[in-house]
Amino acid sequence: MSPQTKFLGAGAALLVSFVFFVRGCGQYAEVNEMAYEHAKALYSVCNRRDSERLEVCETMIVEAAANQQLSRTETAYLTDIIDAARNEEWAEAMAMSRQLMVDQVEH
Repeated sequence: MSPQTKFLGAGAALLVSFVFFVRGCGQYAEVNEMAYEHAKALYSVCNRRDSERLEVCETMIVEAAANQQLSRTETAYLTDIIDAARNEEWAEAMAMSRQLMVDQVEH
């Protein structure tokens, strides 16, 4: 193996390690059932890249937060997903909503 190949391999391993260190295995804390259901809806909306339905989801999330059915943390998680989708970062928003759901299995 050439020195360049070893260097590239070590660099790739370091990058992967850094990503896991920064992001961690689980990024989201435990959320209630309503927040989980909103995450599922956002996943579907992002998968379809449906801007109109995104607005409906946002309205529902704002109402749930106003009625104290979602914590500030849960609202922030969901709002971050909405912001990414609104910026047309659909794949990232979909990944965020999926990660939120996956992290609930770990809790």
